[in-house]
Amino acid sequence: EMDVMQREYRLRAAAFYADAGNRLRNAGSWDKEDAQYKQQLAEKQKSVNTAKEELQDMKERARKAGVPSSMIP
Repeated sequence: EMDVMQREYRLRAAAFYADAGNRLRNAGSWDKEDAQYKQQLAEKQKSVNTAKEELQDMKERARKAGVPSSMIP
């Protein structure tokens, strides 16, 4: 999902910066959308990092509980 967001952002940015008139007319809206995108991306990255930490914790608990390492991905 993050990869798709990043690709879409790059396409929008390329289209925006390719048209000088569009840049002049819509600079304010671009700045607003850009800030919103960056905030959404940061939130998703935080969610991914949290999920990775939870996965590591579960693996550690499984290891301590005696689950064979071949069963832990």
